Amino acid sequence: MAFELVKDRHGGVLVLRPQGRLDNDNAAEFELAAQELLNAGERHIVVDLAQLNYTSNAGLRVLGKMNKALKGPTTSLRVCGLSPTLRQVFDAAGIAMVFDIRPDLEAALADHPAARGAGELGREAARLLGLPAPVANNEPIPEPIRNLAALAAELMAGQGGGSAPRAKKMVDATQLVPRVRPADVQRALAEQAAAPKAGFWQRLFGKKS
Repeated sequence: MAFELVKDRHGGVLVLRPQGRLDNDNAAEFELAAQELLNAGERHIVVDLAQLNYTSNAGLRVLGKMNKALKGPTTSLRVCGLSPTLRQVFDAAGIAMVFDIRPDLEAALADHPAARGAGELGREAARLLGLPAPVANNEPIPEPIRNLAALAAELMAGQGGGSAPRAKKMVDATQLVPRVRPADVQRALAEQAAAPKAGFWQRLFGKKS
């Protein structure tokens, strides 16, 4: 059976189902497809190997690169559905302990935070952005909706040691400008006349030059 990569979506989790043989001839194809998905912003991936008959070291390297790219506080990679033969390959290569391996797809999705409630987040994000909402779980979610839903999930889950990195960056980048009243402008103008060397905006907002 020739190699084929089937994609499926469960909430905020993308499921990849490589089928057939993953060998030196098609490992590059698998790697290119995985890189395109990562570049598109996929943050949570489950690789279901239940229908993979064989993988070479080249295929293992692709999985290793994906695992490294998704090893973060707000990203994840899970591998499931390993046959006894594939499990032996992982063990012989000494990489089984590197991956988050689950028995099957159901187990991989059962406790996955991104697989729960993602539909509601997506619909609410679509409503806020004025975009059509995805209806089915396997319907591709537009990138603006996916990004907003992922950010909302970070805020609610408090990922990354009790903090949401992207949300924190947004807060840190936001500067609150003091409310300027007419009296403040008059006072700043008076101060400017008394001390012309001081900057008008520095006095107005109470900042030192």
